Amino acid sequence: MEDSGRIRTAVFCGLVVTLFVLLLGQLFNLQVLDKRYHAAAEENVVKKRRTEPVRGEIYDRNGEKIAFNVVVYDLEILYVAAEKNLDTRGLAKILEIPTEEVNTRYENYLSGIENGTISKVRKYPLIRALDTTMSFRMRERLLDFPGLSLQASSRREYARHAPAHLLGYMGEINKNELNLYKEMGYRMGDYIGQGGIEAEFENSLRGKNGEAYVIEDVYGAERGKFEEGINDIKAVPGNDIYLTIDLSLQQYTRDLMREKKGSVVALNPQTGEILAIVSTPDYSLSEIMGKSRGAYFETLKESPGDPFLDRSLMGEYQPGSTFKTISALIALTNQTWSKTKSYTCKYYYPLSDNTVLKCSHSHAPAQNVGEALMHSCNPYFWEVFKKCVYGLRTESYAQALDDWGNACRRFGLGSKLLNLGLAESTGNVPWASYYDGLYGQKRWAPTAMISLGIGQGELSVTPLQMAFSYSIIANRGKDVFYPSLIRRVGKSREKRIKYNNTYKVSLSDYSAVIDGLRRAVQKGGTAEGSNIPSISFGGKTGTVEKSNQPSHSLFVGMAPLNAPEIVVAVVVENGGAGGETAAPMASLIAEKYLTGEISASRKELEYELQHKNTLVWDEE
Repeated sequence: MEDSGRIRTAVFCGLVVTLFVLLLGQLFNLQVLDKRYHAAAEENVVKKRRTEPVRGEIYDRNGEKIAFNVVVYDLEILYVAAEKNLDTRGLAKILEIPTEEVNTRYENYLSGIENGTISKVRKYPLIRALDTTMSFRMRERLLDFPGLSLQASSRREYARHAPAHLLGYMGEINKNELNLYKEMGYRMGDYIGQGGIEAEFENSLRGKNGEAYVIEDVYGAERGKFEEGINDIKAVPGNDIYLTIDLSLQQYTRDLMREKKGSVVALNPQTGEILAIVSTPDYSLSEIMGKSRGAYFETLKESPGDPFLDRSLMGEYQPGSTFKTISALIALTNQTWSKTKSYTCKYYYPLSDNTVLKCSHSHAPAQNVGEALMHSCNPYFWEVFKKCVYGLRTESYAQALDDWGNACRRFGLGSKLLNLGLAESTGNVPWASYYDGLYGQKRWAPTAMISLGIGQGELSVTPLQMAFSYSIIANRGKDVFYPSLIRRVGKSREKRIKYNNTYKVSLSDYSAVIDGLRRAVQKGGTAEGSNIPSISFGGKTGTVEKSNQPSHSLFVGMAPLNAPEIVVAVVVENGGAGGETAAPMASLIAEKYLTGEISASRKELEYELQHKNTLVWDEE
């Protein structure tokens, strides 16, 4: 019996040992030999997560923040933990946003899951940029929405009246953009620069992604860092960008352009740096980055005046009488006109036996170029243009007109000026071939396009070109720089680009024209009342007539006249005569920049301009 008992005990122990060995073997196979389970363990327990860099901020020339980052919260969804049918209506009610917007976001998310562009086991930002108050409200209801969680994030915020068209904004990356940026670490749900500086300098602003290894459960909940983060790679912050813009001047200029359609460009002619660039109507970058951006976009589509059009760079305008300065300089340089030449204006200009052009101003006969600019005498400058083209003729009128046009182009007209990838119009300085096609070769004379001499007809310019052409005049053609918007990217300072194609105008001819600009703001001038107390200021008005609507109001001015530090170009559509709206506005902007304040005697003028509404004409 003892032997049989020992045998049974031995058999039992053998069975236990055998089972134990088999269990150890299977465990070894699962954890070491079978790579599938090894990979699954790594996938479910240790995750490599991307850490996003802090986006570089954008500053003005004085270090004031224009575009910066604020803490917000993203509402994220994890597919494997979420309910199949998300209560989008209830979610929209909590977040106080349209149900349609939540539905669209959720449907796009499911579509991404289906086509594989979004991972089922990775959290995805369903609703972006909830503020602190809304995030607290959502946090209290998270238990009602399995698979949803809140994650601290950052949102782009912008200073008041930041130049919307110039900066662009941040928007969620789409499929086409993802194809371009995927290799750079982007994925669906990321935000990317949309237009303007934000898009043009995306690579510099974004920075470089980092990596973090974390322990997660099967539902994606983070349980801690793997090996205390010793294998993590820190994200590299993006570069800050410093613009040439003076934010204070930008905001002041935008206040003046409230409820108006048009543009203002102010630059320092000594450096080419753009100090303010305003296009109105515009849009609020903060609203575009808010949680109701979809509804805001729809509102903008219905708004008068096309808020998405950047009139500073893309708006093409007849320069009107602001062009007379350039017309005069070309004629004086080619000696087809004298700066002391007088012309008796009879308030009409006989173009032919049957055609008479009328003058819109009442003034004494201009005794010289300065007085002609002061009074903006149309017949005087019709004659200047005609004599100039006749005088330039060596082969044909076509050759003469093209020579005249090339002289205009050397003042920056008819070409792009910024060394950036921003959308920019060239405007139009017509070639003789245009008139050959219109009238036939050798079947026209300069009188057929005489309106070019006063900045009308087929001639068109952008507000930036207007400001730049006058910066050449302000510098008397010496040491001119292309317009610039960027001062520094990170630690790299942008180099100014010299403009070496100026027209060879004599100093005395420049002085004669600048004297006309000075006279224009004095008593009897077309911009009378726009002079600045204690500062020498001058400029040229332009009034471009529109049928059944008030004229467009234009002005380009500079101060102080002996060595200008600022040139201001103003276009106010339907603003009336140039001396009515654009000229006093330019003088206020120049005074604000040079002195930091507006004199008490001009406060009433400032108030009137700030509250003048010209958008009403676009609404009719």
